[in-house]
Amino acid sequence: MCSVDALSSFTGSWITENGKRFKAWVEVYMLIKAILKSWQLMIDIFTGYDAECHECKNERNDLLQYQFKLVSMILPKLPVIKFPKWPDIILDLHNIRLSIVVQIPDFVIEQRPVTLPSLPELRLPIIS
Repeated sequence: MCSVDALSSFTGSWITENGKRFKAWVEVYMLIKAILKSWQLMIDIFTGYDAECHECKNERNDLLQYQFKLVSMILPKLPVIKFPKWPDIILDLHNIRLSIVVQIPDFVIEQRPVTLPSLPELRLPIIS
């Protein structure tokens, strides 16, 4: 009976905990969707500008520049959304039977005498 009780409490807490995690993921998804919908007006402004401009021009101090300045003053700073970290993926390749043949070349060693020059005769001063 104790084992059944422990198993049911363990399973119940696991389901409750994963339910909270799923709810948090749904809330993040809905928040991202709402943010993207609110930014759609700004995307439409840039899309309309690209549709009108077919060649590169140097346009300074035109109406569009002032519109962008007004939009940048009205919009707050864009929030930085921290997503949860993905788990590390570990590939276990220790049981793969793979081999490779490496041929080592045969070295032929020929010995030759090396003649060294004779060392000069060094005389050290006498220190008293």
